[in-house]
Amino acid sequence: MAVKRITLKKRKTRKTVTALLFVLPCLLGAFVLYVIPMLISFVYSFTQGVGQLTFVGLDNYIQLLSQNGAFLLSLKNTALFSIMGIPLLIIISLFLANLLNTGVSKMTFFRSAMLYPMIIPGASVVMVWQLFLNDDGIINGFLSKFGIDPISFLNSSWSIYIIVIIFIWKNLGYNVILFMTGLNAIPPEYREAAQLDGASKFRTFMQITLPLLKPTTFFVLLMSIINSLKIFREIYQMSGGYPNDNIYFVQHFMNNNFENLNYSRLCTAAVILSLIFSVIMFFVFRLEKKSTEID
Repeated sequence: MAVKRITLKKRKTRKTVTALLFVLPCLLGAFVLYVIPMLISFVYSFTQGVGQLTFVGLDNYIQLLSQNGAFLLSLKNTALFSIMGIPLLIIISLFLANLLNTGVSKMTFFRSAMLYPMIIPGASVVMVWQLFLNDDGIINGFLSKFGIDPISFLNSSWSIYIIVIIFIWKNLGYNVILFMTGLNAIPPEYREAAQLDGASKFRTFMQITLPLLKPTTFFVLLMSIINSLKIFREIYQMSGGYPNDNIYFVQHFMNNNFENLNYSRLCTAAVILSLIFSVIMFFVFRLEKKSTEID
């Protein structure tokens, strides 16, 4: 009996070691590509200069948070974009997913078409939007027929709303697929039982479907936050590194400081943004945990 226990223990140890060996390359990659650069950035954020570094304490943080108008503007614009874009994206995605899942339209074409914006290369996407939004584009050409002066969409107060529309258009299909997967995982008997008891479709959705979709909704929220940080490519290709003040995001600030070799400011901004992102993720996962405990 004792020999059998020792043999089982050895097998368990061998399996654990094997599993760790498979995970080890990923851990090493994360350590080399993320942890070490972040530690170096943290150290650089307390210094100034290139090559010959000078310790300046918290001066970089004070200057960035109280005196640097470009950084504060980029934070404001990024926050405003996220507050507008992410909730709208989730609501529209959920509406369309429910629409496609309840039989209003089960055409395969619509489900496939949702993913087209993700498949099309970024440069092609930008060219299509420029075709519509340029000063001599399709929209301004249409407006000119009614005697309306051309609108410089990407250099006006409309620009941030246009970026929100592009963000929703680009990520809508991915979120719809995620929501449809969650909807298909809900047993139809729950909705049928509610409807037999006289519940309307809206009430069934609010009291049956939506609570059961919480895990999917939190995952969609997480992915939407991450994808909102990737919109920089389209803005940069459409407006360059220095767009108008309404669409100057944190990615522009980081990219411009990198090009200007201002590493101390770049590293300081990276540390601040990492802290902000960590706090947001903490509250997102805290909210998910509380929601699960209530259920």
